[in-house]
Amino acid sequence: MSTPLITLLTDFGTADAYVAAMRGVLLRLCPAARHVTITHEVPPQDVWRGAFVLAGAAPWFPPRTVHLAVVDPGVGTDRRAIVVASGSHLFVGPDNGLFTLVLDRDPRARVLRIDRRDLGPVRIHPTFHGRDLFAPVAARLAAGLDPGQLGPPIDDPVRLALEPARVGADRIEVTVLDVDRFGNVTTNLAPGDLVPPAPGRTPRLGLPGQPARPLARTYAEAEPGATILLWGSSGWLEIARNRDSAAEALGLGPGDRLRLSLAWDAPRA
Repeated sequence: MSTPLITLLTDFGTADAYVAAMRGVLLRLCPAARHVTITHEVPPQDVWRGAFVLAGAAPWFPPRTVHLAVVDPGVGTDRRAIVVASGSHLFVGPDNGLFTLVLDRDPRARVLRIDRRDLGPVRIHPTFHGRDLFAPVAARLAAGLDPGQLGPPIDDPVRLALEPARVGADRIEVTVLDVDRFGNVTTNLAPGDLVPPAPGRTPRLGLPGQPARPLARTYAEAEPGATILLWGSSGWLEIARNRDSAAEALGLGPGDRLRLSLAWDAPRA
């Protein structure tokens, strides 16, 4: 990649000066870099939502992308500032669980503490590390700084606690991870969690109180307003309604748990 690329993800919104100030620092310190916004609409202080959105977007960017992520309710406290090196990507931000899913997907990722405080154009203000600490680090990395020059490696980055799906013989207990703007409900069940009792058998799943049915492939397979279950583009099981909000219809939100029925189709002859 000839032009350095920096993505931005924050909970700052766009009504205030915060995002523009960060971009200004990036332009001052690495004017050749291109900036791409992942989102600035993470709900305020919602570290889990930031982690989920970041993990859904970051893998699709080119090698050597620097991801600047700031959802930081502990700004100015003794929480650490870190860089995560995962594959050929670098992630810059607070050590508060924001990079949980990045780390879960790459057990070989390296995490380094940011000790340098001399990379930005101004003294670091305790309430705006996005501008004064993380943006300068991201810009310097995009310009070619070796991450090893920022500080020592650490082996205990903060991770958010993710409840695993509990799979039984005829039921599964899942947790809601996320609800998108369409009302699609993402759970913590992945295809690898379902181990068929015999080769060639495919799972059927059902909502509480409903019989298990084959998983849908697309949202449009259901009648408008009907609820379906399918593997979403995130890689986890989704509960969705065609042209409607499954979250509103079923009263579901992040952290909720529900029990799904499980059955297995016989192998095709």
